[in-house]
Amino acid sequence: MTWWRRFLCALAAGGCCLPAHAHRLDEYLQAVTVKVADDGIALYVRLLPGVDVARAVWAGIDTDGNGELSPAEQAAHARQVVADLALQVDGRQVMPVIASQSYPAWKDASQGLGQISLALQAGPAPGAGAHRLHLVLGHRRDIAVYLVNALLPMHPDITITEQRHSADQAVFDLGFTRRQ
Repeated sequence: MTWWRRFLCALAAGGCCLPAHAHRLDEYLQAVTVKVADDGIALYVRLLPGVDVARAVWAGIDTDGNGELSPAEQAAHARQVVADLALQVDGRQVMPVIASQSYPAWKDASQGLGQISLALQAGPAPGAGAHRLHLVLGHRRDIAVYLVNALLPMHPDITITEQRHSADQAVFDLGFTRRQ
């Protein structure tokens, strides 16, 4: 076996032993997926606090400090996440509506395994022509890292023409067109 193949085998074997981490422990990952569909625009928000910041994130949601998130506390937090973002479609401000929400138990969140999930409806899809969506994220900027992407449209009349992100991905611009 040549030295090059031995090197690649050793590299592959060593890589298998390394632990896999979803994200850094001291960050609050906020991943947003934008979906432009025939029936409307949706945002899917996943909030994943790292182990080192989980207690601070949880304390900001669990306002009565009992260690559990009541439906009222969850709803208040979801509303705050929505209030901390700014969304425009074709230059007009859009206020997304919370369609669903899911919160983990503290046990999972404290181990970096819990994920907060929000599904947001951002209004009907615009009519025919070229359109621009502008999204600014601002929830917990002190500890947040952002990731934003658009889903490939399933409808054949909708085409993504451009995606642009700021360096920290807190600002996202999406160009798309719709036939008919």
